[in-house]
This record gives sequence, C-alpha cells and structure tokens, in this order.
Amino acid sequence: MSFHLVVGHGPAGAATARLLAEQGHEVRVVTRAGRPAGPAVPGVEHLALDASDP
Repeated sequence: MSFHLVVGHGPAGAATARLLAEQGHEVRVVTRAGRPAGPAVPGVEHLALDASDP
C-alpha cells in the first residue's frame, strides 16, 4: 500500500481517488472546501487547503 495525494475533486480527481482507494492505497484529496463533491468514498480523506492563503 502507498500514499497518494490528489489535488482537486473534479471528475478526474474523484475518479482517480476512488480507483486508488479501491486498490487499497491511502488517499487524501485536497480542495479548497475540504469536503467531497459527491458521496463519500471509503478510504479517501478530504483536506481543506487554499494555495492562495499564505
């Protein structure tokens, strides 16, 4: 198992995070809101970060 950080939770980021989690990887998704845009996926943690915030 390895760790993956996915930046953004649009269609590509959500699909990537879901696929990695289904394969047993540790996944964190970083968005400004810090919450999933759709249903929660087991094994995927969401974090709130804003690149413009010093």
